[in-house]
Amino acid sequence: MGRSIETDETEEFLCRIAWLYFVKGLTQSEIAAQLQITRLRVNRAIATARQLGIARVEIASPFAAALSLQEGLIEKFGLRSAHVAIAGRNDYDPHLSVGAALAFFLDDGLERRLWKSVGVSWGLTLEMALERMKSRRLPDMEIVSMIGGTAKGASFNAFGVAAGFSQKLGAQYSLFAAPIYFDSSETAAELMASPLFQQQLEKTRSVDIAILVAGDLSDRSFLVRDGLPSDVPLKDLESAGAVGDILGRFLDASGSPIDHTINSRAIGIALEDLPHIDHVALAAAGPHKVKIIRAALTAGRIHTLITDDVTAELLMDTPS
Repeated sequence: MGRSIETDETEEFLCRIAWLYFVKGLTQSEIAAQLQITRLRVNRAIATARQLGIARVEIASPFAAALSLQEGLIEKFGLRSAHVAIAGRNDYDPHLSVGAALAFFLDDGLERRLWKSVGVSWGLTLEMALERMKSRRLPDMEIVSMIGGTAKGASFNAFGVAAGFSQKLGAQYSLFAAPIYFDSSETAAELMASPLFQQQLEKTRSVDIAILVAGDLSDRSFLVRDGLPSDVPLKDLESAGAVGDILGRFLDASGSPIDHTINSRAIGIALEDLPHIDHVALAAAGPHKVKIIRAALTAGRIHTLITDDVTAELLMDTPS
C-alpha cells in the first residue's frame, strides 16, 4: 500500500499518473478516460507529483545551461536581456560564437521590424555577424557608424562595417569620415563641433539600437594593435587604470573613463551620450575581455549582452 504524502492520493497513484503523462505521453484527458477519473484529479496529481519531486523535468541539452546563464546575467547586472551562445571548447574562437549569436539577435529584430536605424562600431565580431545574417532589402533603414575609422582592417573597421551592413541589408549608411583619434583634444573638439559632424552625432544619438563591441588591452585588440596614436604607449593607458575600451574610450574597472587625453581625442559618440539611445547592446566574448565587459555592464550603460557560455560563466563568477 502506498503511503499518504500530504494529499488524499497515494504515492503509487501519483507515480502512475506521472508515468502516463511524462513517459507515455498521454494527455490529461486520455489519462482521465483510461483510469475513469476526472481530468481535474489528473491535473492535481501531476502538480503534486512535481511538487514532491516524484516527477522531475530535466532538459538534456547544453542550451539549458545557456538559458540559466542568461537569467543569471540579467539579474546580476540589471539587464533587459542576455543572449548566451554555446562555444566550442576544444577549438575556442570567441568571435565565431558571439558573431553567430549577434547575427541571430539582429535577424530576429529585423524580421520583427523593431528598428529603422542601427548604430554600429567595428571589429571582427560585427564582421562575423554580418557574414551570417540574412540578406534583405530595407531601403528605409539607415546604418549609422558611431566612431571614426582606421586606415587598416578595411573589412572590419568602422567604414567597412557600416558599408558591409548597408550592402547586406540594402540600406543607407552614414559615417564619421575621419580617423578615430586626432593628434590633440583641441583638434578633435573643433572637428566634432563642425556642422557636418554634429549632424552625424545627432544621428548616432537617435538610432533605435546601438551595437557595441569591447576591446581589451592585449594585441588581440584591433584598436590596440592598429588604432592607437603613436604617441600613446599602451603602458600609459594601463598606468591610468584602463581595462579596455568601448567606442574607442578607455575605461577603468568601474566602467568610468580613465583620466587620459586619449578619450578626448576620439571621434564619435561619447559614452555620456549612450543614455540618449533606447537600446544599447554589447556583443563581446572571450576570457581576455571579461574585465572590460564587466566594466561596461557595471557602469549601467548596456541593456542587452550578447556573449558565449565561456565568458558568461566567468562573469557570473566575478563579484558584483
